Amino acid sequence: MTNKKGIKKRIPWNKGLTKETDERIKSSWNKGLKGLRWQKVSAMISHNKENGVWNKGKKRPEISGEKHPMYGKKHSKKTLLKISKSLKGKLAWNKGISHTKEHIKNSSESHLKYL
Repeated sequence: MTNKKGIKKRIPWNKGLTKETDERIKSSWNKGLKGLRWQKVSAMISHNKENGVWNKGKKRPEISGEKHPMYGKKHSKKTLLKISKSLKGKLAWNKGISHTKEHIKNSSESHLKYL
């Protein structure tokens, strides 16, 4: 079986099979893997709502410092141009966000500490 471009399509192993016709599907269906995964995901979502994001403030020591693939390297001019070109015309993430008077006051006071 091929697609329009003549590339051979990969047919999934369970195409056309149902839990009634195939024992493998029936056994995995009965195990309730989908339900268990969803319970786990919904538990994580509710945990994150209560406690914040699981990785907030955590460092990743396995890729920090000298272990990071870009450590000590710079992007080439060609790459910088590609990045620049891809960002042209896109709005900044904070465009249109206005700060409250309280936030501006707090920001100003904290900045004065460093002067």
